[in-house]
Order: sequence, then C-alpha cells, then structure tokens
Amino acid sequence: MSLQTTPERMQAADLDGIGLDDADKALFALRKQIFGPDADAALKALYGHRADFQDWLARFYDIAAQGLANRSAELRELDAKRVYTPDWFQKPHMLGYSAYADRFGGTLDGVRQRLSYLSDLGVTYLHLMPVTCPREGESDGGYAVADYERIDPRLGTMQDLEALASACRKHGISLVSDLALNHTADTHEWAQAARAGDPVYQGYYHCFPDRQVPDQYEQTLEDVFPASAPGNFTHIAEMDQWVWTTFYPYQWDLNYANPAVFGEILRIMLVLANRGVEVLRLDSVAFMWKRLGTDCRNQPQVHHLLRAFRALTRIAAPALALKAEAIVAPEHLTAYLGEGKYAGEECHLGYHNTLMVLLWSALAEGRAERLTEMLRRMPAPPANTSWITYIRCHDDIGWPVLDVDREAQGPSDHVRFLSDFYAGRVAGGFARGQSFQTGDDRAVHGSSGMLASLAGLEAALQESDETAIDLALARIRLLYSIIFAFGGIPLLYMGDELGMLNDYSYETDPLKAIDSRWLHRPDMDWKTAEMRHDSGSIAGRVYDMTRTLIACRADFPALHGDTPSRPLSGDNPHIFMMRRSGARGRLLLLANFAPNPQSVTIKAINAARFRFPLQDRLTGQTYEGSGDLVLGPYDTVWLEEV
Repeated sequence: MSLQTTPERMQAADLDGIGLDDADKALFALRKQIFGPDADAALKALYGHRADFQDWLARFYDIAAQGLANRSAELRELDAKRVYTPDWFQKPHMLGYSAYADRFGGTLDGVRQRLSYLSDLGVTYLHLMPVTCPREGESDGGYAVADYERIDPRLGTMQDLEALASACRKHGISLVSDLALNHTADTHEWAQAARAGDPVYQGYYHCFPDRQVPDQYEQTLEDVFPASAPGNFTHIAEMDQWVWTTFYPYQWDLNYANPAVFGEILRIMLVLANRGVEVLRLDSVAFMWKRLGTDCRNQPQVHHLLRAFRALTRIAAPALALKAEAIVAPEHLTAYLGEGKYAGEECHLGYHNTLMVLLWSALAEGRAERLTEMLRRMPAPPANTSWITYIRCHDDIGWPVLDVDREAQGPSDHVRFLSDFYAGRVAGGFARGQSFQTGDDRAVHGSSGMLASLAGLEAALQESDETAIDLALARIRLLYSIIFAFGGIPLLYMGDELGMLNDYSYETDPLKAIDSRWLHRPDMDWKTAEMRHDSGSIAGRVYDMTRTLIACRADFPALHGDTPSRPLSGDNPHIFMMRRSGARGRLLLLANFAPNPQSVTIKAINAARFRFPLQDRLTGQTYEGSGDLVLGPYDTVWLEEV
C-alpha cells in the first residue's frame, strides 16, 4: 500500500485520470452541487487558515471522485435504492446483531455460512467486531489496527469480506464494520515510519519532544483506563518523543489537525464502502480533536470532521451510513447526530449508551425514577437519524455517565453500589458479573458480564431454583421489551438470544486475563443454538421470548424511527412509562422494574393520553379500565387503543 501524505504526494488529478465516464462526471457534479457546500464549510472551519487549503480541498474531492469511480454496479444499485428510501434504517423491521467474526463463525467465510441462522432470527443489520488487521499480541480486542486495508489473516481476505457483504445483501442484511478513527496501532506503517524518524509521519500523530506540553494537557485530562493504562502519553524511546496514547500505550492517537490524516481516513472509508460495507461504526469519535485546557472530548472540531466525512461520502457512496460510537455524557450524545442548523448532518446512527446504562441501574434499584428523569432531559434525535438501542455489547457497562451532575471527585455512592451489585458483592443480589477498571474510589469504571448472567440466570441455574429462573427470564424480557420499543435499531449481542452465560475461561489466558470484558466475549455455542426451538430448554425459552418481541415489533408502524419517544412521569416509582405517538400510530409501554406486582392507575394512563379499552400487543390481553392495571414482577406491556 502506498503512503499518501502531503499535497506534493497527493496531487489533484482530473476526473478523466480518475476514470469517471461522462455519466459519472455528471453524477459527481450533481452530488457535489448538493453536498459540497456542507463539506466546504466544515473543512474550511478545520483547515481554512492554511495557505494550502484549496489544494487540500481539491484533493479531498479527488478522493471522493475515485471512490465513486470504484463503485461496483451492485453497490451503485444500492446507492439508488437508498436515495429513494432514506429511512431504510428507521423501519420497524430493522434488527441488529453484533458478534466477533471468529467467535461466531471462525472466519468471514464461516460467518457467511451461518447467515441463515441470522435471517431466521430476523436480523437485518450485522455488526462484526474489528475484522481489519490488528497488531500482534495485545490489540484491545482488535481496535488497535495495524492495517485498515487488509483483513486479519486469521479471518480471511478483503475478497472474503466482499463476498460476505454481497451474501448479506441477498439475505436482506446490511454489513457493519468498525473503523477506529481516533488511533492506529503502534505497528501501523504510519507509526513505524514515525518511529523511524520520518517527520511527515510524526505529523500524523501528536508527538512531543519532552513532557512540558503533555503535562499541561494532563491537568485537564481524565484517564480512560486508570487501572491498567494510567496517563495519556507514552515515551517512545526510538525517537525520544512522547506520543499521545489515550487508551493504551500501543494505540497512537491520530492528529486530525493535519489534513493529510483526514484525507487518509476518508479514502479508507470509501475503500471499505466499496468492498460492500454498508455501515461504518466510527470508534471513539469523541476523542478525535485535542485542545489545551479541555478534557479533549466532544470538541466542536469533532463535529466539523463528522460533517465533512458525511458530506463527502454522500457524494461517492450515498448508501453508506455512519454510526457514532460516542460513549459520552447524556448532554453530549445527541450532538453526534447533528444539532441546530446541522441537525441530521453528522452520523445517521448513534449508540444510546445512556439508555443501556440506565436500564441496568433501574434493574438493580428496582425503581424507574432515575431512568425516566435522565431520558426526559435528553433532546430527541434529529429527523432522519436513529439510535442503536442495546442491552449488552462487547464493551463494559460504563457507570460514570450517571454522575454527570456530580462536581465532587470520585464516584457517587450509587455508582459504587452498581459496581458492587453487578459484581455479585451485594447480599441478596441476583447478578453475576465482574468489575471493569475498578480500584480505588476514583477508579470505578464499569461492569462486565453476559446479559443472562447479569440478569440472574446464572445464579438461578446454579441453585436449580425454578422461581429464580422465571424471574431472571422476566428481567431479560423486560430489558428487551424496552430497547425494542424505544426507537431505533435494537441490537442483540451474540449469544444473548440463547441466554448464554459468562465465559470465565479468559482468566487462564495471559493476554486476556487483565481485561474482564472477555467475560462476555465467548465463542458462540452452536450446540446450544440447536436447542433454540426446544421450548422446554432454557435456550428455547429465551429464544422464543426474543422472537416474539421481534415479530411484534417488525409489523408495528408506530415503531418507525420517526415516531417520537416520550418517557412519562407516572404515579408509581417502580413503573417505567413511555409513549410513542405520531402519524404512523401510538404505543404506551409500561414496564415494572420491581420483583413484586405493581399497579398503574387509570388516572396515570389517562394522563398519558390513552383511553380504555387497551390491548397488549405482546400477549393480546385486553384491559377494559375497570380497575388499576397490575403488572407482575418485571412484567411489561405494549398497549394500543382498541
């Protein structure tokens, strides 16, 4: 792979040289006319102060033109389809599934051979954890990328990725791939060139000759992994410089103040899109811009970068969707979808991390007030965008988002309680998990564990307690019912649809033992999957429960992404109430977070602007309004007016 760096090495080429025919030139010109002003404004805000700005701007458009020229006929057809159905990712039948390729299918070809399992489940969106080539040894689960344009050889080749993406489309599934935006591995060729002393590539990163400037930054920075990787800078002996390493010493932060970095990443985005990737999960977007005197997260320049990426990829590959992995405080989250005059002009999708954390908090407390209050304070997502709603993922449950209003140092008592609860350290608690990056009072970070284990199924099975098993299954259904109804694409994490439990084998692997997140990164249990249609097995009960929710959601127009979600304050603190209401239909969700029956008054339901009789879409049961509506332990209903 050739290295592209300065304008001298990235000379602008005319469209004939790029390979566009007359029809493509006209298409490029039309799209540039529509989306170019957005790109120009964002890029000018970032790089307009440079004397060579126009040269760089021309080069960025050349990269977009080359991306269009490389687009296959199959992908051009998808582009046209998505232009006419821009709400494709907002439709209620959308269902996500997230997995490590090796742990699900062994290789990319193995994943391809398992697509019928996913389509039978109802999956329309498949996110495979990093498949590009990682550094050898420690790689942060693959997020330390050594080569963006080569597949991890243990998984296959770029041709295998292309074949998988095409097969996914035939199954009605959009393939999602990670793109680590904030950093590369220290073994990436850019980093190797920097380490060897090349000043051009040292400019791709944040390099400092001594600790003077890093120490100034550290005054306002926080540690992401305080227990295992304290500090934000690493000394590189070969070049006797300090390099910015937000996450781990082997992950070097990219310097987006250098337009060459923007150009490289734009090109890589289009390379992956032209291999058939339909959604790019943009990893660690909140950290992309550094500014002295700040925490170097959520800076305004990050949003300029995202708007520029969005506009230029729309010119080359309109079918491509961008998804923000921004694990940030609730007040910053919606901004990654665009806000104000730029609403809907950044990422199409964003992880609703706040919802996920709040659900686990409410389950531990047995109460819904905190869930309701924090969600009501969040702005609605812009039109033509959607959330990714999820219960578990490959990462930990990060508790600090619950302390956004706290000025004192260290975690709140509530955060400490949650960390202890989900590590099984609270007497009478049902959860079985482990703490992540938790040490002294200022280092409570998160919790690890599979959904079923955290919800109590592991403990119940160990005790052979049928009542506890029923309660654990009710908790799982409760959580799923909310993410399926909330608004966005619900995302299942591999194995959760079968009730798979924690995998403690990681503790014997020296490369994984320091990272408790491997507790919830098991190999797919295909033997258990074969039992998914056995209604007498645990796997069958979880699978059937999940499929019922999927089916209820898929043909329910009120759950289209453009129908607003509104959490409501009811008269029972244990009950979460949410209204979806719009031109496509209405839904009232009620969810009991308590381990005992709870009632909702007729007055509260009327205050939600719903009138009896009401029917539960999940069970078909009708409520006439002759008395309070009673929900059993961890029960949930989706109510419609009849």
